[in-house]
Amino acid sequence: LQLHDAFGLRLACEVAAETGAGDDENAFLTLLVQAHQLGADRLKQRAMRMTVHHFKELALKGALEVLPGSLLTEVLREVAIEYDRLLPSAAKGLRWDLSMVPVPDSRLDNTYEAVTSPDLSCGAGACGTAGCSEACLVATFQQPVRVRRIRIGVDLTCGDFDAARLNGSKLQYLTKGGTWQDAGVSVSADDHVVREIELPQILVGTAFRLVRRQRLAVGLLAFE
Repeated sequence: LQLHDAFGLRLACEVAAETGAGDDENAFLTLLVQAHQLGADRLKQRAMRMTVHHFKELALKGALEVLPGSLLTEVLREVAIEYDRLLPSAAKGLRWDLSMVPVPDSRLDNTYEAVTSPDLSCGAGACGTAGCSEACLVATFQQPVRVRRIRIGVDLTCGDFDAARLNGSKLQYLTKGGTWQDAGVSVSADDHVVREIELPQILVGTAFRLVRRQRLAVGLLAFE
């Protein structure tokens, strides 16, 4: 049997092992470890799929502790791939769209490149109108991101803008319900200086904004 139908025998054993695990998520963890140790790739793939499927429940009760380090790394990689669109990425380094509400200040560049440039001198600004007294700079990401800190600075060389046109503004984020929620920080900065502002908690959202009455301008705005 070993000589003539080794593959069939192995397949039958794998099917029996998988059937024995049933819907028991803990049994699939044991099966995953055994398949990994034996080099049974097909069985490992199926056990891995079930482990990823039940990842939340397994993680919450600490069941993943039985996995050796290298195998746990594989599981976490598969989870990240499987749920990529649902797991927000860190905002640092990701491009976002800039908009000025209700109207942009025409004296500034008002582009993403301007507010992410380290020279602080070009920047972007918004002005309130008779119908809307709040001026906003809005950053919109293509998908939800995590933000733990912002970097902000002012050294605008045109007009009468200085840190006074930024200080007192609020950072807000867009909730799943479509409303703007305060992030719990009041923004302030000094001229010619980049300030890092740690947030009270990590925020997750697709859009963030600085808002201030009447006029608002910033030379650098970065999300991390």
